[in-house]
Amino acid sequence: MTTAWEEGDPSRKLLVLAEAPAKNELRLGRPLVGQAGEVFNECLHTAGISRHECYILNLFPFACYRDKGQNLIAHNQDVKVWDAKKGITKEGLELSSSTAEKIRSSGANCILAMGNPSLDFLVNGHKPIMKWRGSPLKSTEGRKFIPTVHPAATLHGVYIWRYLIINDMVKAKA
Repeated sequence: MTTAWEEGDPSRKLLVLAEAPAKNELRLGRPLVGQAGEVFNECLHTAGISRHECYILNLFPFACYRDKGQNLIAHNQDVKVWDAKKGITKEGLELSSSTAEKIRSSGANCILAMGNPSLDFLVNGHKPIMKWRGSPLKSTEGRKFIPTVHPAATLHGVYIWRYLIINDMVKAKA
């Protein structure tokens, strides 16, 4: 099934957990197909992973935007789903419950958590991505995962982070 929220076979061994669909994803009905998706695809290719080997899932099945404090806000409901200082909110957990179910029912051996919201969702708390990226961790559900920088951050931040993403993808594949 392919939607702006998910793509690929849930039985794949690598699950990629992104944040939320953006305008291009909603328009094209596929996750990670905008500018960040181009970076994602480049990193996958360099890491020796085919996009078809992954089950790609967005944490939130709806568009979000960031406010001035860099908090993640649900676009259609104007509800804060992730707080930059505290992590995923109670409302965010409720609105992502279907994602939690998809993760539980997937055949993933490892989850590649892209960005702070995905990391915070998997640990049900707040951890800074740059401190924990690349570290093999266990989620609250007992699944192993590796957090990494979201590809969009390399568009607005530091290009060299792409090499960190590639390295983290190689670890997740192994």
